[in-house]
Amino acid sequence: MWIGIRKSAPSLGGLNPKLARSRHSPQYAILPLMNAKDVLRKAIDDAGFQLSQVFDSLPPGAWTGRTSDDAMTGLETVEHLSEVYIAAKKAANGETHEWGTYHSESPDGPTMLADMHKLRSEAVEACLELDDTQAVDIGLGFLALHDAYHVGQMASLRLKVDPDWNAYSIYPES
Repeated sequence: MWIGIRKSAPSLGGLNPKLARSRHSPQYAILPLMNAKDVLRKAIDDAGFQLSQVFDSLPPGAWTGRTSDDAMTGLETVEHLSEVYIAAKKAANGETHEWGTYHSESPDGPTMLADMHKLRSEAVEACLELDDTQAVDIGLGFLALHDAYHVGQMASLRLKVDPDWNAYSIYPES
């Protein structure tokens, strides 16, 4: 599967010219000719960057705080994502995962977070070793899209406990 999007489009295709020049514009979706796994890798890497940024220097209140009664705390999010990465690695190896069986033994949030990043790296590596179809299925479902969901959850929590936090810090500088 190949995706070809012109790097320098002669027309903005009806886009608002001001939006097209902004940092969060569709121009970030303009990629050189890439195969499915290249696009997947970019999506996984971008979500990983956002995940790192949203947890960077997390204030103490965010480890145990919630945005609502049903929302996860920072600790619960890290533990949940760790289990998701274990399940992704198992799926990449043709195994199934019994949900709810993972419980972190780490003593604190920062240690749990380091463990989570290690598990994510292992899951990404296992996923990208698969053929394109399997890699896209597992990589999007367990990694890129799922991570993005939890980045949003954690960004809301960060803003609740630290209103001065820069929510745009999850995006790379252009």
